[in-house]
Amino acid sequence: MKKQLLILLNYTICILKKWSNKLNTAQIHNDDYQSLTPIDNADEDQTYSNAIIWALENRNTRNIKNIALTGSYGSGKSSILKTFQKNNQSCEYNFLNISLATFKDEIEEDSCSKKDDELLRLIELSILQQIFYHVENNKIPDSRFKKINSISNQKLFKYTLYIIVWLFSIFNLFFPKLIYKLLLIDGFSDNASIETIIHYSLLSIAFIGLYIFISKTIRVFNSSKINKLNIQSGEIEIDKEIDKSILNNHLDEILYFFEVTHYNVVIIEDLDRFGQTEIFTKLRELNSLINNSLQVGKEVVFIYAVKDDMFKDKDRTKFFDFIIPIIPVINSSNSNDILLNKLTPISTEISTDLIDDLSLFIDDMRLLNNILNEYKIYQSKLSNKLSQDKLLAMIVYKNIHPGDFVRLHNSEGLIYDIIKKKQEYLQIQISNINKKIETLNDEIEVLEKLGIKNIKELRAIYIEALIEIIPKSVSISIDNTEYTFKKLKEDSNFKKLLNQTSLRYYYYHPSYGDNRLDTNNTKFSDVENLVDNEYNYLEREQQILDWENEKIEMLKKEIESFNKEKIAIKSLPLKEVLQRNENANLLDNEKQNRLINILLRNGYIDEDYYDYISHFYEGSLTREDKDFLINVKSQASSDFNYKLNKVENLLKKIKDDYFEKEFVLNYNLFDFLLTNSKYKSKLKSTFNNLKNKSDNSIAFIDGYIEEGNNIAKFIKLLCEDWKEIWNYIELESDFSLEKKEVYLKLILEYADISSIKTISYNSKLIDFISNKKDFLTVITNQDKIRKIIKELNPKLKFIDNAEQTLDLFIFVYEGNFYDINYNMIELILKINCNSESINLREANYTAIQNSECIFLIKYIDENIQKYISNVFLKLDNNTRENETSILKLLNNENLSLSDKEKIIIKEEVIISKLEDNEDNEVSGILLRLSKVKPIWSNILDYYDHNENIADGNIVSFFNNLKNSQLLSKNKIPYVIENRPLIEKFSKDIILNETIADENYNLVTKSIPFIFPKSLNYTELSYNKVEILINNRKLIFNNENYNLIKENFEGLCILFLENYTADFLADFENFTVNSNDFTSLISSVKFSMDEKIELITKIDETIIVNEQKNINKLSEFVANSKNFEITITLLECLVVKSAIKENRIKIYNKYYNKFNLDSTSKFLQSLGYPYSDILVLKKRPSLDHKQLNFNLADILKNKGFIKNFTSDGKTLKVIALHK
Repeated sequence: MKKQLLILLNYTICILKKWSNKLNTAQIHNDDYQSLTPIDNADEDQTYSNAIIWALENRNTRNIKNIALTGSYGSGKSSILKTFQKNNQSCEYNFLNISLATFKDEIEEDSCSKKDDELLRLIELSILQQIFYHVENNKIPDSRFKKINSISNQKLFKYTLYIIVWLFSIFNLFFPKLIYKLLLIDGFSDNASIETIIHYSLLSIAFIGLYIFISKTIRVFNSSKINKLNIQSGEIEIDKEIDKSILNNHLDEILYFFEVTHYNVVIIEDLDRFGQTEIFTKLRELNSLINNSLQVGKEVVFIYAVKDDMFKDKDRTKFFDFIIPIIPVINSSNSNDILLNKLTPISTEISTDLIDDLSLFIDDMRLLNNILNEYKIYQSKLSNKLSQDKLLAMIVYKNIHPGDFVRLHNSEGLIYDIIKKKQEYLQIQISNINKKIETLNDEIEVLEKLGIKNIKELRAIYIEALIEIIPKSVSISIDNTEYTFKKLKEDSNFKKLLNQTSLRYYYYHPSYGDNRLDTNNTKFSDVENLVDNEYNYLEREQQILDWENEKIEMLKKEIESFNKEKIAIKSLPLKEVLQRNENANLLDNEKQNRLINILLRNGYIDEDYYDYISHFYEGSLTREDKDFLINVKSQASSDFNYKLNKVENLLKKIKDDYFEKEFVLNYNLFDFLLTNSKYKSKLKSTFNNLKNKSDNSIAFIDGYIEEGNNIAKFIKLLCEDWKEIWNYIELESDFSLEKKEVYLKLILEYADISSIKTISYNSKLIDFISNKKDFLTVITNQDKIRKIIKELNPKLKFIDNAEQTLDLFIFVYEGNFYDINYNMIELILKINCNSESINLREANYTAIQNSECIFLIKYIDENIQKYISNVFLKLDNNTRENETSILKLLNNENLSLSDKEKIIIKEEVIISKLEDNEDNEVSGILLRLSKVKPIWSNILDYYDHNENIADGNIVSFFNNLKNSQLLSKNKIPYVIENRPLIEKFSKDIILNETIADENYNLVTKSIPFIFPKSLNYTELSYNKVEILINNRKLIFNNENYNLIKENFEGLCILFLENYTADFLADFENFTVNSNDFTSLISSVKFSMDEKIELITKIDETIIVNEQKNINKLSEFVANSKNFEITITLLECLVVKSAIKENRIKIYNKYYNKFNLDSTSKFLQSLGYPYSDILVLKKRPSLDHKQLNFNLADILKNKGFIKNFTSDGKTLKVIALHK
C-alpha cells in the first residue's frame, strides 16, 4: 500500500512540475524583453521615408547619388533605414546593406599600432567582403572571388554520380567493347542500335563534362591575384604584391557585381566609427564610377548613416548630395522618463532620484534596452532582498563601463580601488579628529599644570617683573594718572597697562625730596617675555578663567564627543565617507568620474557590491561572517558593529586564544557569548581582553554600553572580572565627569554588592559616591542603594532632592552615612527637626545643641574634631555662639588645643567667669585673646593656677587697652586670707617689663599696695619707673630717692614732685645738687610757697656757683611774690643773671635792701645805656617800658638821678650834674 502511495505521489509531483515549467515558460514568453537591433516601425509619420524616397526618385534629375542620414549615436538612424526598407520592398529598390560594426572591435584591437593607410585598406577590405559575401557564388560566376561552398550529402552524392557517369563516358571513348560487356549488351540481336545509342549518349556526356571542366578551369585561373577567400573564417588573403587601395584594385570586380546583380541602393552603416573621412571620399568616387559605367547600366545610390560630428564645419556637404537629419528619440534629457516608464512594470522599488541620476548617462535607446534586459535577468537570478536601486545602478555601470565591471569580479578595477580606499579616507578623517583631540589634550595639560590660578596673583607677577625692569619706580603714570602698584592690579587699570608701548613712572629724587616723572622705553610685551616667553599675559589670564569656569570638564566632553565620532566614522557606509571627503578626486576620466561619483557618493554602489554581481551560496556562514572570520584570522580590525548572522557557527571556527585579541571584538558576537553559557572560556578571554585598558578595549566597552543588548549582564561580569575598573575610570582615563557618572550608574545598578565592595577597595569609589549629590536617586532600586551604603559606609557630602527620597534620607541620617558639613547639617535640621536655619551661619553649634535632632547632636559630639574643622571654623559669620556652647567646646577633651584657640579667636563671646573653663591652658588663651570679662577675679583665678604672669597671657590681656581701662576702675580685691597672693601678683605686675606703658599705668593704679625699697625695680624701664612714681607705688624715703637718682636720671625730681611736702619736711635728709635745684625750681609740681621754702633751705652756694641756677632763680624771684631772701643772693641775682629784665625786676622789688654801692654795681652790670646813668651830666635814653619807669623813679628817690622824662617813645634819664 505504501509503495503504491509513493508511486502516486511521485506521479503527482511530476505532473505539478510540468505545469510549473509550462507556467514559467509562458511567463518568460510574456516578459517584455527588448531587442537591441534596429526596429522597423521607427518612422511613424513617414517624414524620413518621404525624404529618402524624394531623393531616390530625383537621383537622375537632381543627380543625387550619395544620401546621408545624420544624427548622434543612438539617434535611430539604423531604425529609420530598416523601416524604410520594410516599407519599400518593391522591384524598384533593391537594397544592399553594409555595416562595419562587427569589424570595429576586431580592427581596434591593434589599431593603435597601425597607420592610417593600413586602417583604410582594412576598412575597404571589409566593405569588399560584405559586398561579395552578400550574394551566392552562382550569382557572380565570373568573379575572381571564390568562396568555400558547404556541400550537403545529397549534393555530394549527386556530384559524385555525375563524375562517375562522366568518367564512364570518357572510358567509353577508348574502350567501348569493354563497356558493352559490362552492360551485358554484347551478343544481343539489337546490340548495334543499342551500342550506337549508348555510344553517342556517352559521347555527349563526355563533351558536356569536358566543357564544364574547361570553363571552370578558366574561371579559376582568371582569379590569379587572389590567393584565398575563406567564408567560414571571414578573411581574404591578399596577394603580397598588392599594396594599393583595395577598392581601386578590385574596381572591375565591383562593377561586375553591380552589373550582374539588381542592387541599386547601397546602405552603409557604422562607417563613421573609425573617424576616417578618407573612406567617404573613396566611396563617393566608387559611386561615381559605378553610375558612370556603361557596363553597370543603372543608377546606384549610396545611403550613409553618419554621426553629426563626423565632418568638420561644412565638409559634410561636399561629401553628400542630400542630407537627412535624424532627431534623436532619446537623450540624457528625456531618458529618465523613458527609463521610468519601462521600469515601472518591472519594479516599483526603484527611486526616481536614482533614475534621474542615471539618465544623465543614458543617451542611446539600445543602451537603455540592454540595461532593462540585464536588470530583469539579474533581478530574477539574485536575491529578492537586494536593494533594487543598487542593482539597477550596478547594471547601468556594467553597460557604460563593462571593462571595469568585469575587473570587479577579480577585485580589480576603478570601482574596487575606490572602495578599497575607504579605509584610507576613514584614516584621514580619524587622523583629523585625533589632531583635534591632541589639541584639546594639550589644552587640558596646560590647565592642569597651572601654577597660578588667581588673576590678581598673576598680575602681581607681571608687576614684580616690571619693577625688576625699572627698580627705582615707585608708581606708574598712565594717561597722566598716577597708579600705585597695588592699584595696577585692578581690572581696568591693568588693561590700560597692557596697551603701553613705553612706561612712564615716578621715582623718588633725594635732591628734591619728592617723586619725579621719567620715561622708560620698555613695552609691556618686554615684561611678558621676561615672565613667560611661551604665553603672553592675556593667554595666561584666559587659562585661569578657563580653570575657574571648569573648562577642563568641557574639554573632556569634547574629547568624548570626538571619540564617539571616531567610532561612528568607522561604521559609516562608503557613501557617507565620500560625502565627508567632497574634494576627493576619484578618477581622472571626467565622464567616468562623474558616473562613479554619483553611484558611490549616493550609496548606489558600495562595499556589498559583490552581492549584486554574483551568486553567493550560503552554507554554515554568510558572506559577512566569512569576511569577519578572515579578518580575525589575519588579525585585521573590523568595526565593532559589523553585522554577523550565523554567530554560533562562526564561534566554532574561532579558537579561544583569539578572544584575547582586539580583532575579535564585535557586538553581535559578544551578545551571543553573554547569552550562551557553554562558551564560558571564550567569554572569559574576552573579558581579559577588555580589561587591558587599551584604547580599542575601552572604545568597545563604550560602544557596547550604547548598542549592546545585554548590558546588565555585561556590567555585572565586567565588574566581577575587572577589580580596578573604577580606578581606571576616575584616575587613568580622560573621561568627563558626565561619562564617569554614567559608568557609576551602570556599576551601581548591575554589579553585585560584593563586586562593588571589592572595586571600592582598589579605588576611590567611596569618595566619588560621597561627592555625588544625586546618589540616592542614581538608581531606582532603593533596597540596593541601602545595601551599598551599608557596605561602603560613604559619607555623603551633598544630597539633592532629599524630600523625594525621604526614607533613604532618614536611613542616611540615622546611620551617620553623611559628611559633617554645613549643607548636610542645614538639610538635616530643615527636614528632620523642623528647625529654622536662620542662626546656622552665625551660631551653628548653638543651633545644633538647641535642636531636637538627637542623632545629629550625638554624631557631631562623636566627631567634634571634624565638625570644628569642616563646619565651625569655615563659616565666616559663625561668630555669635552663646557662652554655654563655647564653654562646652572648650571643655571638650577631644578637641585639640589649637582648635580651641581657633574657636576662641573666631567667636565674639566673652567668658564671664574664667573658673567655668576647666582647662588652664585654654584659660590662658582666653586671657591672651581678651575673650574673658575684664575683672580682677578672672585674672586672679588664672594667676592662682599659674602664680606667674611670665607666660604672657595675663600680660596680653593687660596690653588690651580696653581691658586695662576697665580693670583700672577697681582696685585688686583682697582679704587677709589672700593677701600673700595679691602681694605677689601685684609685685609681678610692677616688675613686668612687657606690659605696654599705657596699660601698665592703668593696671598699676589698681594695685592696693605701696612698695618699699626692697622692691628691685632697677631692671624696669625708665617709663615704668616713672609710672610707678606717678602712681605713688614706691614708698617715699631717702633710700628710694637715692636709688632712683642713681638708676633713673631725672626721675628723682619726679619722685620729689609726688611727695613735695614730705620732701621739704625732711629736706635735710635729701641730697640736692645744682641740677636738682634747677629741676625743682622749674617744676610745676612745686607750689610757689614750696619753692620759696626750698630757696630758703638750700645752700646758697649751690645757686651762686651755677649760672643756670642764677638764671632760674632770678626768673622765679622776678615773677614771684616777695619773700625773705638774703642780700647776698639778691646782689648775685641782679648782677649775674643773664636776663636784664629779671635783674631790673628783682632790683625794683627789693631796692630797699640795696645800698648805693650795690646799686652802682647793679647799674654798672646792666651795661650801656644803664651804665651811663652813673656818668655826670649824661642823659641816657632807655626803652619806653614800665620797668624802666619804675627803675628811674626808684633811682630818682634814691638820689641817683636828677630826673627823667618821656617823649612817648623813649625814656630820658637826667643824670646828676655833680
